[in-house]
Amino acid sequence: MISWFQIGNVIAAYGKGFVKASQDTWELFEKRGKEMEAIVDSDITSAICFLAGVCSGSMCTIVVAAWTFSVHEGFTATLSLLAFFVGYLMARIAMALPHACVSCYYVCYAENPDNRLFDKTIPDRLNLIKSGRDVVVPTPRVPRHLPA
Repeated sequence: MISWFQIGNVIAAYGKGFVKASQDTWELFEKRGKEMEAIVDSDITSAICFLAGVCSGSMCTIVVAAWTFSVHEGFTATLSLLAFFVGYLMARIAMALPHACVSCYYVCYAENPDNRLFDKTIPDRLNLIKSGRDVVVPTPRVPRHLPA
């Protein structure tokens, strides 16, 4: 699934509008074949960033709930909920950079896969997918034209 960071990379690099940048980015992936779409679909970076946020929020909730229960018992639920949101958002902000870097790597690779600066990570992953040794579950897509 195309991410905001991938679209942002195209917007920043070429000065395009949001819609045009998202269309061009996905066309770039389609031009490289179904393999590139499979790589982007199988990326788990966003799931890891989400889980990092949930874990951080949960840890903040545990600490604040323990302290609030002993000091201000009546505010335990409210402060615990606020602590979760603060912990989640802080972790998501911190994880934005790694997520953007991975997304940028995909866009740069799709633009010029023969660049000498790329290692064999993506081609090796493509070979695993093609050989069937790597399980890839495609992202469900909405049909372009819904049946009447």
